[in-house]
Amino acid sequence: MEERYPELRAFRTWFNAGQGSPEERYPGFPGFRTTFDIAGDDAETRKRVLTCLAVLLMPREGVDENFETTVECLRYYHAAQSLPALPPKAEPPKVAGTVSGYITRPDLVLAEG
Repeated sequence: MEERYPELRAFRTWFNAGQGSPEERYPGFPGFRTTFDIAGDDAETRKRVLTCLAVLLMPREGVDENFETTVECLRYYHAAQSLPALPPKAEPPKVAGTVSGYITRPDLVLAEG
């Protein structure tokens, strides 16, 4: 995944660099600990974990905007997945009629000019 997103390598290097707690290494870090229990090692799972880490390391100024954006995305994708199924296509009504006459149209002639 780092080939497609080279900033992830820099992020990992930056995050793992240095000694001490994140609070000591990164002034402004919110000061809490978190753990992840990951049940897979596929690309989607890694993206979800990295997204959580990015939010955890976000400066306080960006938290409100990120929260609003994430909630809007969640509402959008949840709504898209939970749209009700369309009802079965109804048969058009059948109407009895009588042919009252025929009209023969003249041939269409295209002339090049």
